[in-house]
Amino acid sequence: MARILIVDDEPDNLVSLQAILNTHLPDGQVLTASSGRQAIDLARDHLPDVILLDVFMPGMDGYEVCRRLKEDRATARIPVVMLTAVMTETRDKVRGLECGADAFLTKPVEQAELVAQVRVALRLKRAEDALLRDMATVEDQLVDRTRELRESERRLQGIMDNLSGAAYRWQVGTDGAYRLVFVSRGCLDLLGYEPEKVQGWEALEVFRLIHPDDRPLFVELSNRALGARVPGEVFCRMKAKSGDYRWVHNRFQGITGRDGRLTAVEGIILDASQMKEAERLIRWEVSVNRDLADLARTLVAEKDPETVGRKVVRAARDLTESELGMIVTVNPHTREQDQVYATENVLERCRLWSGGDLTVCRLGPGGDYEALCGHGLNTGEPFCTNDPPGHPLWKGLPQGHVDVRRFLSVPISLNGDVIGQLMLANPPRDYTDRELRVAGWLGDLFALAVHRHREELERRRLEDQLRQAQKMEALGTLAGGVAHDFNNILSAIIGYAELGLMDLPDRHPVRECLEEVIHSGKRARDVVRQILTFSRSRPAEREPVAIGPILKETLKFLRASLPSTIEIRKDLCDEDVLVRADPGEIHQILMNLGTNAAYAMRDTGGVLTVRLETTPSAPPSRDAPHVAPGPYVKLTVQDTGEGMLPEILERIFDPYFTTKPVGEGTGLGLAVVHGIVRSAGGCIEVESAPGRGAVFRIYLPRVEVPPAEVRSDPKRAVLRGQERVMVVDDEPALVQMVRTMLSRFGYRVDAVGSPEEVLQRLREDPGCCDVLLTDLTMPGMTGLALTEKALSIRGDLPVVLMTGFGDRVDEERLKRAGIHAVLGKPFTVNKLTEALRRALERDGR
Repeated sequence: MARILIVDDEPDNLVSLQAILNTHLPDGQVLTASSGRQAIDLARDHLPDVILLDVFMPGMDGYEVCRRLKEDRATARIPVVMLTAVMTETRDKVRGLECGADAFLTKPVEQAELVAQVRVALRLKRAEDALLRDMATVEDQLVDRTRELRESERRLQGIMDNLSGAAYRWQVGTDGAYRLVFVSRGCLDLLGYEPEKVQGWEALEVFRLIHPDDRPLFVELSNRALGARVPGEVFCRMKAKSGDYRWVHNRFQGITGRDGRLTAVEGIILDASQMKEAERLIRWEVSVNRDLADLARTLVAEKDPETVGRKVVRAARDLTESELGMIVTVNPHTREQDQVYATENVLERCRLWSGGDLTVCRLGPGGDYEALCGHGLNTGEPFCTNDPPGHPLWKGLPQGHVDVRRFLSVPISLNGDVIGQLMLANPPRDYTDRELRVAGWLGDLFALAVHRHREELERRRLEDQLRQAQKMEALGTLAGGVAHDFNNILSAIIGYAELGLMDLPDRHPVRECLEEVIHSGKRARDVVRQILTFSRSRPAEREPVAIGPILKETLKFLRASLPSTIEIRKDLCDEDVLVRADPGEIHQILMNLGTNAAYAMRDTGGVLTVRLETTPSAPPSRDAPHVAPGPYVKLTVQDTGEGMLPEILERIFDPYFTTKPVGEGTGLGLAVVHGIVRSAGGCIEVESAPGRGAVFRIYLPRVEVPPAEVRSDPKRAVLRGQERVMVVDDEPALVQMVRTMLSRFGYRVDAVGSPEEVLQRLREDPGCCDVLLTDLTMPGMTGLALTEKALSIRGDLPVVLMTGFGDRVDEERLKRAGIHAVLGKPFTVNKLTEALRRALERDGR
């Protein structure tokens, strides 16, 4: 809606002009003012679109009002149409226009002219307002765009300043010359050159910064991309201000004019050092993994630990580019240095090396390894230093060690124990985690090779044990068969000798010979028992025995088998003390300890001392922490040999453990001694040290034999009888001897040739005999099987079982089988008749 202000000092004029405008401009709003001051106030307050201003008014004429309106910024753009009723000269119109009036009308004004002039003024006002609005909009847009442009420039400058590389622009002249017209601030960080100092450089000056080896490829790739008008890139090394070369990635794009001519080249140079380093590390990792795989395949086929150690050291030196390399192994139990595998230059330069002796890892007073070489062994952690002289442990290195500028150490662990360490020194650049990781891998390979070597040794040991066990099993089988036949022979020898003695008077010269035959037969019986005990074919038969005589007899046998350089001293002060043991086992204890002592003194000779004494108690030991209270017999076997190391001493009772060369020992001797002593309720102590010989103290419980257990006099009267005895054995000589022996003492003997014949006679006449005397092992049917069938015919038949085998039949099995007594071969006439009487008396006869 248009707003029109009419200014006139004549009320009639205000009314008439207002009426005209209301009629022709009904949508407009007409304001009136009767003075200049009022007009200015209304114009400021309402900002009309057109002002109709009378020229001549009292106080302030129209010229002054127009001037003031035009001077006021708020009202300056309002169109002013001046009205006058006086004849106006040209100068008056000029004055009005100079004051800012837009039109000049003379009263009386035609209505049509007035309305037309007002409408023109309104159109001008609207056009001007629209123009101003457009200008304001454009100005705002310009401001916004300017602000955005400045922000974009700021961001671009920030990006340029923060780029890891340098943006640039080459201007290409019409003559083809290149001139550097722009370089971002990144140039300073990338290459050290200040941008303002390199701007203006020619192409040749920049080209000289490229590494000579990279220039041909740079020229080729640049010309190819620019010639094809496509983006290009090239990797090359550029010389920094410091003089060092850095890898850069140059990406560029040629700019062409309308005529297609190359006018500029824009691009960016990025730092490619990390990428190239990453590529180098990838290639290095691939190479390391390939070398490690090749080394692992080589080590799998390698059996010799020394060769493995040297290959691992060389590989570690090469893969880490180190100058020196060494593996040192240690004993995890004693912590003493064991082996050293070093590269040749270590042995050449180290003044500590003295013809094969290189002690690297030294134990300090506190029990820790000394200096840098001991750090990894003490902590069990990988370790490196690129400033060894500045490290606190540097001062502990001994005089004469090799020059160490950088140092790396990784421990080598196996089954939770640190068994050594891999040490490297003096690469061309600092050690990093990569070298530590590679050294760790190589240490693991060495540990794996050691583990495989130990497993191989253990496998061989187990195979040797298996072969030995198989030999022992075969020996047991053989010993059992030999013992059966030999005992049959001995039974006949001893039996006939006893029969011969019975027929001779007391002073007959042959009597002494026959007694020696019997004594020798009994010794042969004991030898058979020892063989069976050793081969495990015969369980030990422990009974109260006097240990002194057994030791004396064994020492005679031992003396014959030892060299003359070994003196035997014996001190058997309590010969008659009794222990519950098997005589063969006592013999075996002393023989095994004696032969071991002799082996320890084989080169220098010495003294073997055997001492027997009693003691009120046995000391508790690790071997038997809860020994039973009471008196003991102490057997001491001492030598003056080479002695044993602590780690050897810990394992001497392990089965198949031996320090003797292959073929000279089975590792069973001391294990057997230990087993015998433990099973007899005793314990054993050992003391030894290198160069101080060894002392074995064996404690066996002392026994006091009740009267019932005292052995009867072998010359006592033989138990006579009149019962019928049926004898069956596959050895005719033995059957004849038993028949003769029993017949002499009143027994009626029926000798039968086979088990089948026994059963046949029992079927024909179950009461044909009072007792059955049968061998255990016979062809066709065993004694147990014969007993079972015989008892099925006659359930109350007493049975005595003879056995020349070492196998002891289980007592429960004997009871179930109906055996009344067992008679071991060889036997005397007293043993035979006692067994018969026990069987008959148990049956109630």
